[in-house]
Amino acid sequence: MAWVHGPGVRADLSARRQGETTAAVWTRFDAVSRALASYLGTTFRSDKAVVPRKPVPQWLDGEEIHFSSIHTWERHPRHEALRRIGAAARPDWPLSLEATLIQTLRDYEAVRIPMVVGSPRESPTKTRNPARGFMTLSQPLVIALCDVGRLRWGACDFGAAESGDIMHFDLGSDTPVS
Repeated sequence: MAWVHGPGVRADLSARRQGETTAAVWTRFDAVSRALASYLGTTFRSDKAVVPRKPVPQWLDGEEIHFSSIHTWERHPRHEALRRIGAAARPDWPLSLEATLIQTLRDYEAVRIPMVVGSPRESPTKTRNPARGFMTLSQPLVIALCDVGRLRWGACDFGAAESGDIMHFDLGSDTPVS
């Protein structure tokens, strides 16, 4: 979020607050998704929806990920990525262009893992492309399911310890079926 809005602004993907409307929750999550896409889009292409490879293992070891370890169809050329970072970076952005490039590589690999396509695993072989953000549900759809259909939204309605599945909607154990 700091990439888009400046220092001190944090991504807020927390559970729904008491009295918070579905529209407000969707707007909060969508802002984070758009900020993620803006940040990762400086280095990575967003034209492909799926990344069909395991994450680069170096990011787990705290070692630098080498730009060449990411497929060329998946990323912009190095000079283009550095140009895009320079054009998009806020004046108060604290990292150099090179440091931001390395950080986007690490962040992209880290964010990919929970975006798994198929069965969850530590090192998935196929993930959604985080350079596209993570919100694919429209606000009218989410409002219809939650406010009209009275469904719980997995992104925010399961409590602080259990929320997170943005594509999950259910009646919940305490919601009577009518």
